[in-house]
Amino acid sequence: MTEFEQQLSRASSGVAQAQCKVAFMYDSGQGVEQDDNEAVRWYRLAAGQGYAEAQCNLGVSYEVGKGVERDEAEAATWYRLAAAQGYARAQCNLGRMYMSGRGVEEDFEEAVRWYRRAADQGDADAQWHVGHAYETGIGVEKDVKEAETWFRRAEIGRQARVSARGKKLADKAAKSYAQEEILPQHKYHDDMAGESYWCSAEDLDEGMTVRMPEGVGVIVEMDDDFLTVRWTEQNELTKAGFPKKRYQIKSLGNVEVLPDAPSEKASSEGVSESTSRVPSLWERLQKLFEEPKSDEPKSDELDWPWPITEAPEGVGGGVQFEHEASALKLMGYTVGKSQGKPPKARKDFLDAFFSNSLPGWVEKHFPGEYGMPGSEQRLRKMANVLAANTRNFKRNDRETYRFAISDWEEDLEYLKTNYYDGGSLYFPWPPIEPDY
Repeated sequence: MTEFEQQLSRASSGVAQAQCKVAFMYDSGQGVEQDDNEAVRWYRLAAGQGYAEAQCNLGVSYEVGKGVERDEAEAATWYRLAAAQGYARAQCNLGRMYMSGRGVEEDFEEAVRWYRRAADQGDADAQWHVGHAYETGIGVEKDVKEAETWFRRAEIGRQARVSARGKKLADKAAKSYAQEEILPQHKYHDDMAGESYWCSAEDLDEGMTVRMPEGVGVIVEMDDDFLTVRWTEQNELTKAGFPKKRYQIKSLGNVEVLPDAPSEKASSEGVSESTSRVPSLWERLQKLFEEPKSDEPKSDELDWPWPITEAPEGVGGGVQFEHEASALKLMGYTVGKSQGKPPKARKDFLDAFFSNSLPGWVEKHFPGEYGMPGSEQRLRKMANVLAANTRNFKRNDRETYRFAISDWEEDLEYLKTNYYDGGSLYFPWPPIEPDY
């Protein structure tokens, strides 16, 4: 009997935990064919029994319109039920709804109150939001020292995941020694001292010097699912102003590890973060796309309705303008045959947008929507923007906008492959086909 069959048997007997598990398996396509409608059905059964995780996930389904008609007010209702039971993820989601005024009346103080409840339970995303509230004075009195405290707690939460992975690697190494299965390319093999060697990406660790497809760098951050490499030699990315790149471990395969001697080229050309100022994300994107922009978008650029996730009713359906005023668009992300950026430039942009701090005006105009760098909330927002564009333009005029649609689908697949698949993420990946 497969795991899905076991869980389905328990779920059919009314066990709420199993119902939620079956829903998640349908939601993610783990062990069973992916089915949004079945996912929602089982989430609803578990949620009806008061199971907080299912209530939260049902809220997500309503928020993004997956398996049900999109309804932000209904999403907020389910988030509130789970949040009242102390479910941290729902508390953080409810805080985000209050911060942006979606599904509830905008209330910054109430947003911070829910963020704080989740933050007190150790939710790193919520801790970052509390820190940002104190930093900007949104919903609370501005307090830079308090902001630094919460930012530090959020970073500790991220590092805890790294520590958990370190224990996992140690256990794996101990098991290998016990079974006498140490491979010649293993990083601790004495014969390999001072030489390069190949090893599985799962056996990499922070501080290692590695050769990636783009060039040579040092692993500066690593958890169960992702690693970040800081370049120690000039390459196309550093020339474009990107000193780091984030990779999904699952997609890497074997990686060449180099001796840990410092790079003379890095020292002479000044790419080391310790000897040169790292340009802001805004500066890097300006250089990457060679389109100077002001720090603040024009006010008329921000007057488009946002967010747009469903095509309006009417003959032909779809939106009647070409771009929504998302932070992605306003910072230079474009698609299509005539004005779109090349695939590599778009992917470099998305990597930078996901992994780095955004300009202050983003939070001003999109309060609470994009979350902390590298967070699940940031990825979810980016994916929802691209997926909403794809659905809207398919419904509006699939043939006319075929190049833009193709670019959005390609970029969505890139985000899914590099940051979503294989990770410990709980939001459903957004659909790209419209509901006619």
